[in-house]
Amino acid sequence: MKRLVDIFIATIALLLLSPIFLIVGYKVRK
Repeated sequence: MKRLVDIFIATIALLLLSPIFLIVGYKVRK
């Protein structure tokens, strides 16, 4: 059960961080 929670948290963290990485990469490229 603990592993499921870890995967769930990691997935949410990735979903929250991906837009930030996209915005940073977009600004760096400009």
